[in-house]
Amino acid sequence: MLLALSPMLAFADIAYLAVDDNDFWQAWVMDDNGENNQQITSSTFDKTRLSWYPDGKALFVNAADGKLYRVELKRQQPTEIKTELHGMLDAMLSPDGKTFVFSLSTSDSLDDNNIWLAAADGSNLRKITQMQHMQHEPVWSLDGKFIYFLSGDGDQAHDIWRLDVASKSTQQLTVKQLYNFDIAPRPKNHPKKHQKGQLAFSSNRSGNYEIWLKPEQEPARQLTDNPALDARPSWLPGGEALVFSSSRGGGMNIWQLDLQTNTLKQLTRHAKGARFPVVCCHREVQ
Repeated sequence: MLLALSPMLAFADIAYLAVDDNDFWQAWVMDDNGENNQQITSSTFDKTRLSWYPDGKALFVNAADGKLYRVELKRQQPTEIKTELHGMLDAMLSPDGKTFVFSLSTSDSLDDNNIWLAAADGSNLRKITQMQHMQHEPVWSLDGKFIYFLSGDGDQAHDIWRLDVASKSTQQLTVKQLYNFDIAPRPKNHPKKHQKGQLAFSSNRSGNYEIWLKPEQEPARQLTDNPALDARPSWLPGGEALVFSSSRGGGMNIWQLDLQTNTLKQLTRHAKGARFPVVCCHREVQ
């Protein structure tokens, strides 16, 4: 049984989703060593995606019904962000906290989503892709200049694309390479060691869902190799380690992979499951 901290939590390193005693997916936080786990939300609906406000004091939460909330760590009470559109999916706050990106279908079909932007208060909604089929799972580059997203045409592929926020131009980064999900741009804190534009992501291109790493101009390489499902990577500060969801060891929980030593550590042990770790932005090394 995980013990919660006092309500006066000031900050945490990692947010994630875990199932509570009432079988709802809730927002939790913990230190980057897997300690001091605390449940942040308790409302009776499932949460599907989390991101951090820049000061690290609140979470931006997307619910399963498409609604959006701001949840402060200290108060732990969700404040709904009102919008004119409904059914938003994959919502993620920008690194500067001024904008959020999301996917949405306005035709009542799950197969023709496009990528949209809005101001952090829910105003100024605008569509930024107009592509066929399904555009989904948008994520921001760390500098906020680009949005990576997935585009699926229903032909055994969900490929990775990049959109320039200023020009709205798009570039396809993978082509017909089966299913790719869970994009996570790598921090560029060591430019001599890291190539430009490295992305971690999950893919079943090897026959099982594993974590992969793709440099901008080179083929992707596999980082994990286990019969379990490995997904949802998020980088720790410095870009030398990442956390991810994995079903190894039984149920889905959060694990950490150190790329320098190739060692693994289990961070959570939720009996009903934990997933979608998100490293706090205010902890990033500048």
